[in-house]
Amino acid sequence: MGFKRSNISKIQNQLDNMTSSNNYEDKDEWKLATDSAGNGNAIIRFLPSKDDDSLPFVKIYTHGFNHKGQWFVENCPTTLNKDGETLKCPVCESNSELWNTELEANKDIARDRKRNLSYWSNIMVIKDSKNPENEGKVFKYRFGSKIMEKIQKAANPPEELGDDPVDVTCVFDGADFFLSTKKVSGYQNYDDSQFKSPKPIKNIDDEEYQDELMKQMHDLNKIVAPDQFKSYNDLKKRLDRVIGETKSASKATADAEKELDDFDTELNSAKNEGSVDDDVFDDDVSDSVDSSADVDDDDLDDLLDGLDED
Repeated sequence: MGFKRSNISKIQNQLDNMTSSNNYEDKDEWKLATDSAGNGNAIIRFLPSKDDDSLPFVKIYTHGFNHKGQWFVENCPTTLNKDGETLKCPVCESNSELWNTELEANKDIARDRKRNLSYWSNIMVIKDSKNPENEGKVFKYRFGSKIMEKIQKAANPPEELGDDPVDVTCVFDGADFFLSTKKVSGYQNYDDSQFKSPKPIKNIDDEEYQDELMKQMHDLNKIVAPDQFKSYNDLKKRLDRVIGETKSASKATADAEKELDDFDTELNSAKNEGSVDDDVFDDDVSDSVDSSADVDDDDLDDLLDGLDED
């Protein structure tokens, strides 16, 4: 079999997929292993930041969707701020345009392409029955809003419960987290996950162990560093390539309005020149038509015969 002529669109998408910011497996990231039914559990410990000036978590927005077999998986620049302003994202702008059309079909597209919020933290794996070799090691862990709500609730428990607030990331007074997931309606559900009673990490009073634990921790700020985000123009090119370079909803509306304006301009110009009778455009044009004057088929035939004779 000989060579085939290349398809430029195909190779462009293949190259884009190779350079996508989410196109590699991070060996430093821990993921909860699940069975064929989507069930799984483990015990982990959220760790504090490596220094007093950093937070124990970082948050990031991403986009991930498939359009006719082509994937768009990229970090969303709205994660970042520059000079006090959130950076712009072509996907978010496109979603706003689609949503503002108020068409349900367009709203569904916007929902599918919406930005997704996730958080990253350093964790120590306490119990991982599926992969016991991970136990005692430190990894980066990505999680969603549901788990973050549990972290926030532990730090700010409802007053009526009478529970003491807990900084779950504290190595001395924090708490292990029982992470449990099951598949509900096709999605992973973490409602059964919960923090256990506060207690120190085993051997944490040993300074050598503390140093070793600190060395294993990862710099989370690298995840949201500016070089992890493509420029607006590069994202726009990538988006156009995946979904096809189509006219935006606002552009289509603007073009339609311009056509109407041009028509009105030409019409007014014709009226001013006297080449168009205003009566032709009278809104009450029905007054000039006798609706009771029906045309008989025989009369129409006679008229046509007369034209033929001429």
